[in-house]
Amino acid sequence: LPDRIIYLKMDPVIAASRGDYGAERFEKLDFQQTVAQQMDNLAGSSSIVNIIDSNRDPDAIFEDIWKIMQSIY
Repeated sequence: LPDRIIYLKMDPVIAASRGDYGAERFEKLDFQQTVAQQMDNLAGSSSIVNIIDSNRDPDAIFEDIWKIMQSIY
């Protein structure tokens, strides 16, 4: 098992509103909603999952990830 799983959680509707969304086969709203639900289930049942709110500024997301990585190493 990995030491940590970093789940970059973003509302699928917000992700779909970004430019070029839908160009790849996995970028379909119904698929992304299913994946988000499964990741939420995993996060609720595992202590190694760290959830990062990815609806924010990229610099804030980086800072959260950096703190997690520093706590591991």
